[in-house]
Parts: sequence; structure tokens; C-alpha cells
Amino acid sequence: MHRYILLLAFVMSLPVLYISCEDGIYTGSVCSHCTTQKPSEGKVHLRFTLDDQQPRVPFIIYEGKGSGGVTVLRDTAETDLFAVFLEVEKDYTAEAIYKRDGKVIHAFDGGDIRVRKSECDEVECYYTRVLKLDLELIRH
Repeated sequence: MHRYILLLAFVMSLPVLYISCEDGIYTGSVCSHCTTQKPSEGKVHLRFTLDDQQPRVPFIIYEGKGSGGVTVLRDTAETDLFAVFLEVEKDYTAEAIYKRDGKVIHAFDGGDIRVRKSECDEVECYYTRVLKLDLELIRH
């Protein structure tokens, strides 16, 4: 009977652990990605297709949904993964410009960076998730 009560208590505590820090943020008694100060920036990962035909890909990041927003960053990727920090609580759209067989191909992806609040070790803390934008070409 004692073993049953311990098992029931453990099972009942699992949702609390899951809710307290989302997406693997909770790591034992330490919430490694949480900070007590609200972050002003969040990380963005952009993925590109680089190959012999195009070893560098120009790209643009716009604030807002779609390519009609204000240009936040204009750069050229020389690796297939590019990381940048952008202001939180905003939507972003990224555009990559590829040239293939005399044609120009535009790849778009977008998302938002939001601050999330949690409680870790009985302290209120904040974090952002990495915004992952896929600007890779689809291979046939």
C-alpha cells in the first residue's frame, strides 16, 4: 500500500514539473535557460541551402508578417546555419534569394519571438525559445 501511494504521488507531480518550465527548460532543480530579468532579445536560427552552384545566399529579415515590413537585417549567409539576436515581442519574416538555372527563387519563412514567464526553484523567471526559420530549398 505504501508503494502505491508513493507511485501515485510521483505520477501526480509529473504535470507540475512539465508545466513549471516548458520544452526541456527544467533540468532537475535548475532552470538553465530562465533568467530573472526579462530578455530584450531572442535568438533566431536561419537555415540555408549552400552548394557549389551557390556557396553564398543573400537574405533579408523583415519586421512583421510578410515581406512588406521594415527591413531589420540584410546580409549574406556563407554557412548553412546563421544565428542572430532580434528584439522580442515581434513577428519576423525572412527571405532568402537563390539563383538556379538562370532563375531567381525566393524562399520565405517567419515566426515570432515571445518572452515566456515561468517559475523555477520558486523564483519567477523569463525565457525565449529559439525562432527557427527554414529557408532551405526543397530538393527533388
